[in-house]
Amino acid sequence: MRYVATFFRVLGYLWLAVAGIVIIMGITGVGPEEGFPVIEKLLRPLGLPYLFVALLTLAPGFVLLILADKLKRKTKYKRLI
Repeated sequence: MRYVATFFRVLGYLWLAVAGIVIIMGITGVGPEEGFPVIEKLLRPLGLPYLFVALLTLAPGFVLLILADKLKRKTKYKRLI
């Protein structure tokens, strides 16, 4: 179980890193074609569709990290008993 938790933790961090890079590349890729006003629209705090897509992209990484933490706690609890 400990190895599975470590695998999920590494996979979660990898997912977050790759997803973050893809989001940043998407924002910077819009700049040369559309200009600064479109980048400003993407980064606006009330741009809910863009925020929703970014959170949806990052969600699997967060779920994997939470799952890894639960598995680690479960194995630690079993060792104490």
